[in-house]
Order: sequence, then structure tokens, then C-alpha cells
Amino acid sequence: MNTILRLLISVFLILTIFLGTASSASDSLHSVEKSIRGVDAYAWTPTGGSLVYGTSDGTLWSAQGPDFATAIRIIKIALPEEQKIEQIVWSPDGQNIAVVAPRLNDGWDTIWLFNIKTSQLRDLLPLGAPFGSPGTRSLRISSWLPDGRIAFVEHCGTGCVGLHAVQPEGGEQYWDFCDTSGDLFWSPTRKNAVVENEHSGVAPAALGLESASDGVAVPGGASYYRPRRECGSVFEGVLRGGVYFDAWFPDDKTVLFTDANPDGSGLKLWNTVSGLRTTLVAGGWSGALSPGARYLAFLRHAHESAVTEDSKRVSLAILDLRSNKILAFREIPNVQGPVQWSPSANYLAILARDGKLLLARITPAGIELRQTELEEPNFYHELSWSPDGKYLADWNEASGLKIFSFNE
Repeated sequence: MNTILRLLISVFLILTIFLGTASSASDSLHSVEKSIRGVDAYAWTPTGGSLVYGTSDGTLWSAQGPDFATAIRIIKIALPEEQKIEQIVWSPDGQNIAVVAPRLNDGWDTIWLFNIKTSQLRDLLPLGAPFGSPGTRSLRISSWLPDGRIAFVEHCGTGCVGLHAVQPEGGEQYWDFCDTSGDLFWSPTRKNAVVENEHSGVAPAALGLESASDGVAVPGGASYYRPRRECGSVFEGVLRGGVYFDAWFPDDKTVLFTDANPDGSGLKLWNTVSGLRTTLVAGGWSGALSPGARYLAFLRHAHESAVTEDSKRVSLAILDLRSNKILAFREIPNVQGPVQWSPSANYLAILARDGKLLLARITPAGIELRQTELEEPNFYHELSWSPDGKYLADWNEASGLKIFSFNE
């Protein structure tokens, strides 16, 4: 009798542990959705857990997790009719917010600087500042540099953006760098940036390198003009191909990039100091480094015979960079890059071409996958994790902001 009772108790405990583990695994993938309508731009606070967003009337609001239900008004910026706040960027120390929005009097884009402590709002590119434009000025913040300067890009013609900087401390000071046809990606220390030079037609895209110290000082209050000067390219892709930035490594000198060509893509490493380039993964693209750079997530064809990235038969693969072994892979139809790790490295977020948000997690059994239908699947969607990894924001122009919260 005692033996049977002990056996029943043991079975009960085993089932309890098993079900508890299964429940825990299920809960860890559970998400709660919160929607905020009418959002034109947003930014997570540097510490995470709350965000600032702008609405169509030019008002900045602050909302705190986990429910984001109560919004606190920060300030209202006067905008021209039918214009909107275009970009919000926090300073690294969390003391200032930079906002890109058009001025009321001339409709030109400018950078507004709002100080959290004093509530002072300043125009960093006032009338008479350099970097004007023949038409309406359009710009976007690129990065907040280590010395406090704000690097930004300004539209300078068809397929051209000029890189400039403004120092908001001690009276506005200005710097001019170079022009590029693509995006800039700053290193972890924000001392250097990889430049994508996107050529037209069948010409190959190229990668270059620009330093934060390369800028030329420009006096304020003076008209400024120079001929177009392309940011220098270090190397380029093959004909009908291209090279595209994926990620910086924490060492601030190694870059992961995709080398796309008609014979198939590959993930390669570029040592920006020595110039050496080596192949890391043949047949992969859209690489993403986990926090700490222990793992590499990337896309590859589900079948080795496929050579075009447009194939719907695509797999997500996880490579351990220490052992150089594939830990897991799973076929995911209709997926498109980029892949985004959460700050905790527990999840990966990916968008699918059919309007779904895919959330992947590595387990001993492989890659677990959840998918969620997104509103307005035909619109561009922007994903971003909060710095604390508890929330994932999905923004699109039509429906605004949706926030997913997770049990990390």
C-alpha cells in the first residue's frame, strides 16, 4: 500500500514539474498588445520601459509601461498645416530630446532641441544657419556623437544626402562631411560610420568609412556651398550585385556585411583597420548579431539549389560564433530581413511579406515560432525593441503604434 502511494505521489510530482515547465515556456512567448493611434514618430527612453511620441498636432507625449494608458503632455511644437513630427531621438544621457519637424514660418525641416530639466525648446538650424536648400529642406538625424554633436543628413538632390553635424552646447557650431546615396551606420562608440553608396542601374553598391573627426568646421550665420563630394568607398560589389551593411561587432572595428551577387549571397567580415575581408557564412544574408556578439542569426535558402534571395523558401539559422556551429534552423515562408534580436537575446523579431510579425525563440528542441497578424499589411512597418527588452514596438503610418509586451 505504501509503495503504491509513493508511486502515485512520484507520478504526480513528475506531471506537476512537466506541466509547470510547459506552462512557463508557453507564458514566456505570451504577448500583450497595446495600441496608440495617431502616432507620427516615437522613441524609447534610453533606459527602456517608457517612450515619447509625437502626434499630428505637433504635441510630444510621454507614456509609461506596462500599460502605456496614461499619456503625459511634454510640449507642443507649432507646425505648418498638414505637416508632422518626423523623428524623435533621445540624447545618450537622457537629458535632451532632439526632434525633426518643419518650421512654421518657412516649412523647412529643422532640429528642435528640448531640454527635459528646463523645458527649453531651441531651433538648432535657425534662419541664416548653413546647409540651406534650393527648395524645401528635408533632413534626418543620423546619430548623437560622443562629443555631443548631432550628426544629421540633408537631402541634396536626386539620390544624394549630405552628412553634417551641429554642436548644440555653447552656441550652435556646424560641421560638414560628405555626400552619400545610401545610409550611414555608426559604430558602438559612434566614432566611425559605415557608408552605403548605392549606385544606380547595374553598377554595384559599395561600402565606405567615415570618421566623426573628418568633418570640416563651418561658421554659423554664413552662406555655405561646396560641390557634391561623395563619401569615399573602400570596396564595392560585383556587377549586378552589391555589398550591404549588416552589423558592427563590439570591438568597434569589425563589420558584418552581405556580399550579394548573381551566383548567391554570403556573409563576410571586414576589418576596418587592416582592410582584411573574409567569408563567415556562404549562402547567407541579412545577418544580425546577438547582444554581446555570441550568436549570429541570418537568413539562407531552404534548399542549396536556390540562388535568388526572392525565393519564398527561406530558413532562419542561428550560428554560435565561438564554436562556429549551427545551433538551430527553421524554414520560414515569406520572411524578409532584417532580423532583430531582443536586448536579452531571448527573442528574434522578423517581418514576413504577407503582413505577419514573427517572433522566434531558441530552445533545446530548435526554434519556436509565433506569428501575429499586423494591421495595414501593405504599409511599411518599423520594429524596435525597448532597451530593457520587455517591449516590442510596431509602427506604421496608417494605424500608428502597437506595443507588444513579453515575459522575459
